[in-house]
Amino acid sequence: MKYRVITIICAYIENEKLGLCREHCRVSHFGSAGNQMDGLLDSVGDLTDARDKDSLEQSLAAAMFDLLGAARLVLWRLSRQNDAVVLRRRVSLGGSGGESAAHDSGDAAPRSKLDSWPELHACYAARANLRWPAGANGLCRHAFPILDSREPIGILEILRPDALTEEQERLVLGLLRVYRNHLGLLDDTDCDELSGLLNRRTYDETFRKVSTRAFGDDTAGGGFIAVIDIDHFKRINDAFGHPYGDEVIVLLSRLMSAHFQDTHYLFRFGGEEFVVLLDGMTSAEARATLERLRATVESFPFPQVGSVTVSLGFSEIRPGDTGAAAFGRADQALYFSKRNGRNQLFSYEELVAACELVDHTRAADEVELF
Repeated sequence: MKYRVITIICAYIENEKLGLCREHCRVSHFGSAGNQMDGLLDSVGDLTDARDKDSLEQSLAAAMFDLLGAARLVLWRLSRQNDAVVLRRRVSLGGSGGESAAHDSGDAAPRSKLDSWPELHACYAARANLRWPAGANGLCRHAFPILDSREPIGILEILRPDALTEEQERLVLGLLRVYRNHLGLLDDTDCDELSGLLNRRTYDETFRKVSTRAFGDDTAGGGFIAVIDIDHFKRINDAFGHPYGDEVIVLLSRLMSAHFQDTHYLFRFGGEEFVVLLDGMTSAEARATLERLRATVESFPFPQVGSVTVSLGFSEIRPGDTGAAAFGRADQALYFSKRNGRNQLFSYEELVAACELVDHTRAADEVELF
């Protein structure tokens, strides 16, 4: 994986697209050309060492911030929610802790519509990097779209006392290409080919992150795991053929991706089974979110197949939980749903409280105490 990305950056350097040719061996903001090259190669090394998207975003932002001498830098992620493009601030470096780079007067919402951010929306619409002169804060602003094959997936926003030079802009564009290519390699490794969702291989590490956040911040809210299963999926394949079954999986994956926030994690575990990790929610919020998904799927007109429903089970993530234990609880709630009529949502904890299920995990813990 790393060799392919290193080849990309070496090609950039060889073709002088980063402005590092011998004729430009002069002292600049970065220091000597040798120091600049060392800093650049260190940054590329950090990017290609990243093994997940969170680490990759952190490495990209830190590299840009240091190489460009930015006063403030924000890396935004873009996604679609229904018909709107929404953004979320993923990494923010420099400046006041509560200050927004694009709206100096207030903090950004965790997830807000792109239309409410004029400068970022202009960058998104232009599909090109834009710059603005220094404002009241004395800082020039640059915005660079992060593009995949279809549309922008993010925006890099840079504020500094002086506008970027052409050489520095080429540096940004070159590192963004390395970032996009490495992101694509991570997607190839971590994502299910048919649905585009995360695959089972990534589940344990992602579960650990969600669990750590759920119990590392009293204000973050809890974490939940839900298991989702397409009802009578074998009948769909038998009646319409596997291509239509695949289409149901693709369309359902898109519905779920649009429904859940980008702070939540969606997995296809294989066949017709999906898993979602919900981050920063109360039990009531998790239930309401999952129930809305169930109703959305039930009312969606799937081409040729018509009506499709899903059964769901969910459980709260506990201190010291493992991914397997949490999945097992949610899976029990799912199968209670399927045994009792399908197209329903059940909570493991609520079923235990109603004596419909026995919490063997807690029973074992109580035995160990004595």
